[in-house]
Amino acid sequence: MVYQRSLAIEFGLQGLEFKRELEMDLLYKNEHVGTRRVDFFVEGLVMVEIKAIEKLEGAHKAQAINYCEAYNIAVRQHAKRHPNNNETKDLKVTE
Repeated sequence: MVYQRSLAIEFGLQGLEFKRELEMDLLYKNEHVGTRRVDFFVEGLVMVEIKAIEKLEGAHKAQAINYCEAYNIAVRQHAKRHPNNNETKDLKVTE
């Protein structure tokens, strides 16, 4: 929750419009089948899902791809920042 609060502050400081803990309808063939909640929906374009984990696993990538496919949002790249040495590694998920 601390990461989420901090990121909300940063989005505000950067002047970005965002919704936090946004619950979104999930449809199948135009029928409501449930909802998903995303940590942040930024500028009406980008979903941000926060994971406080040591390693990004396939299941986490699958969740991100699933969200994007469900809401018709393009999947691009995820930048992972290592907390101890501040290195950034781009992980190409799909295009």
